[in-house]
Amino acid sequence: MRVTTFVVFLRLIGAAGVGAYVGAAAAGLIVVLTGRVFSPAGTWVTALPVLAVFGALLTAGVARLTRFWLLPRVTGHRVLLGAAAGAVLAPLTVAVGQPGALFNVALLLMLIGAVATAVPWARWFRATHSTSRARPRMYTEPQQQRSLSRKH
Repeated sequence: MRVTTFVVFLRLIGAAGVGAYVGAAAAGLIVVLTGRVFSPAGTWVTALPVLAVFGALLTAGVARLTRFWLLPRVTGHRVLLGAAAGAVLAPLTVAVGQPGALFNVALLLMLIGAVATAVPWARWFRATHSTSRARPRMYTEPQQQRSLSRKH
């Protein structure tokens, strides 16, 4: 696939989305530890098995689709690790919907997660992909221009 600006933008959004997913799971863990999801009217506990299966399938698919541009050095059992992570992260991510007073903390953790994955991804991408449309450096010596006419 040819790397275009649109593809790079989608990959950056994907990297930030993975970070926000992990940040939401961290916030969901806080919600679970404070016991807000175990209210008598809550349905999180009954939906837990379905959320685990759905998260495993979803995250395994994301791990497969992003194998070349998100953590490219992690190759062994990538889909299996993604499925295991999704079985844990998806229920915690859904639990973040009931934080009450912890809503601002949840948004902050999601923002931190998004930035913590997008910035290293952008640095990695710039280090591994040369840009043909980059501005020329001002401190380099000008190149000698060759004449197009033949001189014998």
